[in-house]
Amino acid sequence: MWKNTCEYYNYRVVHLDEKILFVDDDVNLLSSMQRQLRKQFDLDTAVGPEEGLTALNDNGPYAVIVSDLRMPGMDGIQLLAKVRSISPNTIRVMLTGNADLDSAMSAVNEGHIFRFIAKPIQPEMLAKILEASIEQYRLVTAEQTLLRNTLSGCVRMMTEVMSIVSPEAFSQSARLAKYVSHVARKLEIQDAWQFELAAMLSQIGCVATPQALLRKAHTGMLLTAEEQSVVRNQAAVAHRMLAHIPRLEQIADIVASQQDTWQPQDVSGSPTQQEVIKLGAQLLRASLDFDNLVNRGVSIGTAVRTLSHESSGHDPAIIAALASIENATDEQEITAIQLDNAKPGMVLAQDVIDTSGKVIGKKGQEVTNAMLERLRNEATDPQSQAQIYVLAA
Repeated sequence: MWKNTCEYYNYRVVHLDEKILFVDDDVNLLSSMQRQLRKQFDLDTAVGPEEGLTALNDNGPYAVIVSDLRMPGMDGIQLLAKVRSISPNTIRVMLTGNADLDSAMSAVNEGHIFRFIAKPIQPEMLAKILEASIEQYRLVTAEQTLLRNTLSGCVRMMTEVMSIVSPEAFSQSARLAKYVSHVARKLEIQDAWQFELAAMLSQIGCVATPQALLRKAHTGMLLTAEEQSVVRNQAAVAHRMLAHIPRLEQIADIVASQQDTWQPQDVSGSPTQQEVIKLGAQLLRASLDFDNLVNRGVSIGTAVRTLSHESSGHDPAIIAALASIENATDEQEITAIQLDNAKPGMVLAQDVIDTSGKVIGKKGQEVTNAMLERLRNEATDPQSQAQIYVLAA
């Protein structure tokens, strides 16, 4: 509405929130662009593709990158393909001469770029194309933000329910999310939030697993073939619970594949949906096997060496990244706190057990609002449950 009003009165809408990068080997053209557009757009320029990639890495992210097609060393299609890999949300625009229109249109059709601009172009038309590109960037990023926030809220709700029904499973899910997040940072994996959500939801099928059996499995006790089948089936149960929730389909597929053996992948350019699912499953399976070992008292170094064997079926890069994780719970100070003073976000330093011997909260588990309600409702013995032990902040 505001934008249309401005156009009606012949005002210019000034875009200074999203940055634009022009890449060309023609210094005079870049200077001209800067003079014509600097009052309307936050504009950077780069002389040639290598300088363009440096600007993206040092000064990005950019909402829009406009690249000339014909440049020495690396043409615009190759440059924008690299941009797509480094910064998937950046809108890519091609600047080209009439002789190269076929190449530019081919790049558009293949999804490499959003628009192409044929030289020469009037400043007014160029500004309109840049405005459309910025609007596309806003749509893409707004949808992703909405999706991330909506899914995160949904996951928080489901995991709070899991913390009440199955403290064992909830505690492990929180540890898995920590491991996945750590590996993603070490390996510089983009959009890792979806893998972290998959980790948080990976054990939700355990709500259908007998809790005594779950404790038996987590402590490393020998399971019968039938018990092993029940424990393994939780992934399929979790998939059925998640698969029909809108926008959780891909996360549900990652959860369903959490027991799949790693297979090397040759991923070039932007990964396909199936490749993303496989990567998420690899992160999840490695984290799960790592957690099972560490949770049974195995040192981090021994766990890494065990999982590094080729027969373990894990991605070596993921296991190597897990080697640098710290077991913070072994170093942090333990503090006794009155239950009435407990707050969400605190981490339990010891199991919380009610008078019947039932585990209400697991060591290492993050305290949630739902858990606090359960703790207060079920902590019937004032001598044993007047306080809980948490890790000092």
